[in-house]
Amino acid sequence: SKTYSFNSVTDSNGQSLLAANFSGSASITVTSSPVVTNTGSYSRTLAHNDGLTLTYADGSLCKSWVKIQDSLGGAVLGSTTCSATVLSTLPINNTSRRFLSRRVEITPTSNGTSMVTLFYSQEEFNSYNTGTQYQVKLPTTSTDTVNVNSELIIRRTTNSTETDSLTSFNPSSVVWNQTNSQWEVTFRVNDGILTGKYYLSTPFNSTKTVTGLTHSIAPVVSGQSFATVTIDWSDVVGVTQYRIRIKPLNGSWNAHTVTGSQRISTLAFNTTYEVQVRVYEGATTQGEYTNSYTFTTPAAPVELPDCLAPSGNVTLNSPTSATISWTSVSFGGHYIVEMRALNGLVWGGTSTIGNSISFTSLTPGASYVYRIRTTCTPGNTINGTSAFSPIDTFTMASISPCGVANNLTTVSTTANTGTVSWSSVPFATSYQVQMRLKNTATWGGTTTSSTSITFNSLSSSSNYEYRVRAYCNNSPALKSTTTGTFSSVAEFNTTSAPVLGTCLPPANILATPTANSVTVTWDSATNASGYFVNIKQASATTWGGTVVSGLSRTFNSLSPSTNYQIRIRTACTPGTTTSVNSVFSDTVLFTTTALANKAILGADEMPSYKVYPNPTRDNLHVDFTSQSTEGVQLEVRDMTGRLIQTQRIEPMIGENTIDINLQSVTEGLYLIKIYQGNTLM
Repeated sequence: SKTYSFNSVTDSNGQSLLAANFSGSASITVTSSPVVTNTGSYSRTLAHNDGLTLTYADGSLCKSWVKIQDSLGGAVLGSTTCSATVLSTLPINNTSRRFLSRRVEITPTSNGTSMVTLFYSQEEFNSYNTGTQYQVKLPTTSTDTVNVNSELIIRRTTNSTETDSLTSFNPSSVVWNQTNSQWEVTFRVNDGILTGKYYLSTPFNSTKTVTGLTHSIAPVVSGQSFATVTIDWSDVVGVTQYRIRIKPLNGSWNAHTVTGSQRISTLAFNTTYEVQVRVYEGATTQGEYTNSYTFTTPAAPVELPDCLAPSGNVTLNSPTSATISWTSVSFGGHYIVEMRALNGLVWGGTSTIGNSISFTSLTPGASYVYRIRTTCTPGNTINGTSAFSPIDTFTMASISPCGVANNLTTVSTTANTGTVSWSSVPFATSYQVQMRLKNTATWGGTTTSSTSITFNSLSSSSNYEYRVRAYCNNSPALKSTTTGTFSSVAEFNTTSAPVLGTCLPPANILATPTANSVTVTWDSATNASGYFVNIKQASATTWGGTVVSGLSRTFNSLSPSTNYQIRIRTACTPGTTTSVNSVFSDTVLFTTTALANKAILGADEMPSYKVYPNPTRDNLHVDFTSQSTEGVQLEVRDMTGRLIQTQRIEPMIGENTIDINLQSVTEGLYLIKIYQGNTLM
């Protein structure tokens, strides 16, 4: 920093920055670079007109980034905003092309054809060269100007990202400005669209490009877990290696170096992929990727399931009949069931489309084996017929007397009931259950198809005994006898009858009155299910009231300064007390409070009008007699004479009434005056 004396200061557009009569000195700092290079964003808006050239620079750093020249022929661009954004890393697009870390965004009021100059520092060029692998390098010094114009490309995008919709411009000049220590890259936007983001880049270091991308998909067969895709492209003269990259839409690239113009890939079914290819002439020399070539792989093959054998179970219907059943199998058309005696050699069987089959004329007490297999609907399974299910064995029941019920069990008892159960007897259709008080002579009983029963209306604290016998199917082929013998006798005891208490009224009844209401509360009573709350004026002969489930009740619309009585009785839960309702409680006496005065209005004692009610809380009525229809005005004043409220009416001859709303008037003493014309009534 040094101190300089000067008499004029202009910006880069030649506009004065000082007052015309300014003189003096100032401390200024001369920076090492005049170009914006610090990471961040910078913006400035300038107005253009016919043929004007304007330079955009940061006001605080005095660092520039772009210069725009209007075309001659009128004010085209209008008010134009230019922004410079310096990124911390080199941006890269979807073809692996890298750009200088600074982008310039131009937004004019209206588009037009323009000459644009972008300013860069040598440090920016050096940073680009360090981070770029497969592209031509930028000049490394201010004197490195060989083929410099052909080594630079300006790219424009109107998209929100750096990856799509790129338009290229070749510079008309690339020069090193020794005075300003900056590279100046000038190009003409000749398509009339100045709006966009502008980047500096270089071409790839191989000029050879790939064309003619195609693909073919191998036929899909059953059992295949992926699609096989062959990607082809046209041979490029002098190239033996290529760089191919592939990815699902919205996925990540997977790149490979291949020899020859073909690549075979195994890809996921039913997925859309993008492919790009470029030449590969060495570890640091590659061409530009092609535009994305897209294709979709086929759906996965439909795998047919096996035809499966079902799993069966056996139900014994009688000593000579059994039913074999099973759960349906997917795509099962019909089922083959084979059966033979346990020690037999020859299988016999039958086919059915159902889920069960019955075999009759079997030998009582004999053992049999069976197996099942499925014949599936053609075309739905790999194998049309399943293997047989594993062999299963079952034994027929022997013909014997109707069995005896066992395992007599007391399930539950109360003071008046008893529930008992027993094990089922094979082929039993019903059971006879007998029961009696122990040590009495006579059995009572009933018949049931269930294996349990509940006895009701029993005596409490008593010992009962019971027994059961079965009634079997009366077909001689099932049992040699249709009625079984009684089981052994079992016992159960009923419980003691519960001790019932007295239903009592609630205690601690408390009445909390206001002028127009009362809230009554009380303590909870034992076994209470609700309460009857009665209320009446002390002088009344009849009670009113309601049923309450809680422990409080509020009564409204009571009269102020009046004596009332309250009484309550309890409604008890049935079965818990000797009576359903208690007697009423002692009567509780209370008195509602008096109404608080809101306003006490003094009334003129002249007999020409009447004021009521007095005192009042809300509304006041004034009755008066008028001898004419001349207007009447009513005034309400406080004791200091201040007017509080006024009201005017046109009366009728005869009796009239004026209603006054005093809800907003504070409590106190007030005066009323009524005038008819100028005369006080």
